[in-house]
Amino acid sequence: MRIRRKRRDGDVADGAEPPIRGLGKIPAGLLWTVLALVVLALFWGYDRREQKGAQEHIGMARKYVTDGLFEQALREYQLALDNPRLGRKAKAEVAVQMGNIYLTNFEDYRNAEAYYVRARTLDGHTFDNKETLANFEKARRNSAGPGAVASLTTATVLQQVALISPPQEDQKGPIVARMGGQDIHSGEIDRNLRNYSAYAGAVAAGDKKAWAEIVDNYMNQAAVYRAAMDAGYHKDPDVSRKLFDYQRSLVSERYMRDMKDKANVVANADVEAFYEKHREIYRDPERCSIALIKTETSATAQTALDALRAGTDFFDVATSYSVEKGSASTRGIAGLVSDRDDTVPGVGKAPEVAKTLLAMKPNDISGITKIGNAYYIFKVIYKSPKVEKTLDEVRPQIETTIRRQRSTSATLEMYSGLRQQYGAELQASGINSFWDSIAPKPDSLTTATAGGGRK
Repeated sequence: MRIRRKRRDGDVADGAEPPIRGLGKIPAGLLWTVLALVVLALFWGYDRREQKGAQEHIGMARKYVTDGLFEQALREYQLALDNPRLGRKAKAEVAVQMGNIYLTNFEDYRNAEAYYVRARTLDGHTFDNKETLANFEKARRNSAGPGAVASLTTATVLQQVALISPPQEDQKGPIVARMGGQDIHSGEIDRNLRNYSAYAGAVAAGDKKAWAEIVDNYMNQAAVYRAAMDAGYHKDPDVSRKLFDYQRSLVSERYMRDMKDKANVVANADVEAFYEKHREIYRDPERCSIALIKTETSATAQTALDALRAGTDFFDVATSYSVEKGSASTRGIAGLVSDRDDTVPGVGKAPEVAKTLLAMKPNDISGITKIGNAYYIFKVIYKSPKVEKTLDEVRPQIETTIRRQRSTSATLEMYSGLRQQYGAELQASGINSFWDSIAPKPDSLTTATAGGGRK
């Protein structure tokens, strides 16, 4: 006989999952679903951060390219390319850009070819366009060709370029690592990584674990550099050439920037001299607004003047007697007379009349004035006095004007001065020989024209 036991609260039915202790009556299946969603959200957030970091490196690389800093651009592109969360298509586009830099700016055909191949492996559609294919073919053709050897004709000179010692900043701070018997200080690591977004983010967030991983990864880079130095790569003619070119580009860029900054410094004496020379343009001129009556005969003018003396409104008289075009609609109002100009509205050039009108007071009415074949009566409606702006009021405006004037000529003047200082001049015979050595030969031009290609 089977005895059936009464189920008590907390007993688990056959085949059912037991509830997790400490969570009451929450079904275990629901709990695991929530935990899975939390993990998914954390992974999604990490993925988004990494993708954003990659895009930041790409954006910085593009800026460096615009500024002509191609070594820095390659470094940023490489960081983006090494990001595991960047998609294959985006990585292919980055690889193409790196190939373009190596090809166009450094004539490093081997590296250019390598990155084009990597782009094709990552995403064939990105690689498959006319320009990229042409660049790849050029890099492939020259990567081991005679052109690579010919470009090293100055190798002996370039090998003399001395490696610059690490900056003093690298010796600051505690010793955080040792490699090959040499100490690595915190100053070196911080200087190299402080502009790296992930490093800065880990420091800002107080995430020591993430920060330590980045520092540890820097040791990999330091070990590679040590190995390259031990292997003598710094003596390679191609490396020496690039070091020399980068040195030339960097110091020239800094010099140009400093010269530009100096040109933008406007001395107080320059401002004062400019103000005195152009004082007239920094004042508001004396002005008066006038109305006029123009007649063709002196008799009509006298009749109009008598009406005015009898108390008739000037504007009414102008409407009735003036033959000036538009008087009926403007009631004689003509415009402004300025002490900067000897033009009188409704009359034309009349220096003496303008001077007389500026000397009159508001509401004054002149007598009859004959100008040419016409007779005029004028009224001053109102006046505004001459106002001269002080130097302090116009100083910012003057400084801007001086900088703008200098910017158009400062660079050319600098070039001219430097060439004169260093006695730089082209040698006609050398220029002609140079051109003859690189210009197409006449027979090759004739063949290309006639046959449209190879013989």
